[in-house]
Amino acid sequence: MTWNPWYQQWLHYQEWLKYQEWLRYQNYMNQKIANTQQYSSLIPHHNLVKPQINYELETYIKDVPAPVDRIPISPQDMYLDPDYILEPVVVGLNFPTSITFDDEGRLYVGEAGFSYGAADTPEGGRILEVGSNGEVREIVSGFRGPVTSITWHQGFFYVAEGKYPGRILRVGKDGSKDVLVDGLRSGGDHYTSDVVFGPDGKMYFCVGSATTSAVVGIDNYYYFNWLQKMPSFHDVPARNLVLNGKNYKSINPFEINPQEANVVTAPYQPFGTPAKDGQIVKGQLKANSVMYQANPDGSNLRVYLDGFRNVFGLGFAPNGKLYFTEFGYDDKHNSRPIKGLEAMWEAVEGGWYGFPDYSAGIPVTDPMFKPEGEPQPEFVLKEHPPLATEPTVIWEHGSSPSKFDFSKSKRFGHKNWAFVTLFGSFLPAQPNGYKVVRVNVETGKSVDFLANLRPGPKTTGVVRPVDCRFSPDGSSLYVLDFGKIFTVDKSPDLKTEASGGILWRVRRKK
Repeated sequence: MTWNPWYQQWLHYQEWLKYQEWLRYQNYMNQKIANTQQYSSLIPHHNLVKPQINYELETYIKDVPAPVDRIPISPQDMYLDPDYILEPVVVGLNFPTSITFDDEGRLYVGEAGFSYGAADTPEGGRILEVGSNGEVREIVSGFRGPVTSITWHQGFFYVAEGKYPGRILRVGKDGSKDVLVDGLRSGGDHYTSDVVFGPDGKMYFCVGSATTSAVVGIDNYYYFNWLQKMPSFHDVPARNLVLNGKNYKSINPFEINPQEANVVTAPYQPFGTPAKDGQIVKGQLKANSVMYQANPDGSNLRVYLDGFRNVFGLGFAPNGKLYFTEFGYDDKHNSRPIKGLEAMWEAVEGGWYGFPDYSAGIPVTDPMFKPEGEPQPEFVLKEHPPLATEPTVIWEHGSSPSKFDFSKSKRFGHKNWAFVTLFGSFLPAQPNGYKVVRVNVETGKSVDFLANLRPGPKTTGVVRPVDCRFSPDGSSLYVLDFGKIFTVDKSPDLKTEASGGILWRVRRKK
């Protein structure tokens, strides 16, 4: 029998999931046993039998260094602005995504409880307090992963949960949880974003697109692993859009060992549903590719802007303007591959930012967006709203701009510049990202501040910067490192390092 390559990769992926589950549970129980002897009697009751998996995959996992082995940093692995010092604060975090400070200056880290690659943690998403000596104390747990944001505001944590249906919660240090916004359309390829509060006292947050380029395809089954759980899920716009009838052929992943592309699927439709020329897709409040504005209690929820692909970071500059970062399209493993650019934008109320027919303000029909070996991308919309603005800065494909913060102190330097984390591509062959850059939002200038020079599973130092925040006094920049997550060779399978996150601190030399 001839196996479809995607089906083979999916079978391989299931082996990986079993091994990840075993690793997570073993790690979880070992931590419990190390902390107290009362769990020792539980060991015989848990069948911690190592599953039989692909030997090459197992060898790769063994070769992934533990996070402590990323310290000390090899000089050939890292670049850092020579006026600064980089030092680890906390090692061994599980999929961390967020940093925040309370009114007393205490530092907190949010653990996602989930990672791409379908890895998660038994305790779910968590909020951890980090002491002055790097000691860690759990404050609240049990969030539905991925937790994409924790933000301290007026005595509470505001937490974004990305699992469908997405939610925004207000959380007390006593563990109380109040759901402020529910039913968000996160949980496909992309999730919720940072939660921020503006000078107007309003709350702002985003929900990303359900797919890479508005078309549900086999990547959502084999790669992102959600189509089999939510077979009718698809992108929904925040405003009325008119389709041009462009359809795409796909194999049917719901068949056993599918061989031929015998299914027609279309933008803004469930998988297997074609579109017609002139078909109108109605906009909805609970949409994808949308930024929301609401009161701090979640009331008066409304669309602030729309038409981006995936936003993870947003924040207000010292001049009061709101900015956000956008991940570009993927050029592999999907029905409508586009070699997209990455961007940082100024938020314009009521603005449209080009998804799914523009990338960084440029039509996807431009030859620069054609992936190698793939057809030239075409428009899928018959009509386009005017673009809101031009990008503040553009980065190369695969940079994955994530969260950021503005320097507000001369003690650290570069006052009023944005420090932006570039998470990097999942593919080690794409060297873009894996760094922190500083950006002048007035001129669009982007300068490397901290960079991993040899990204990959065996590198040292900062691997996956996902968030950065300045200390309340402005003297230090805390950089949150998600940990290692890569694909191997040309496989779409993601390999994630458990307990691989590190919190770093950057300070100026005296």
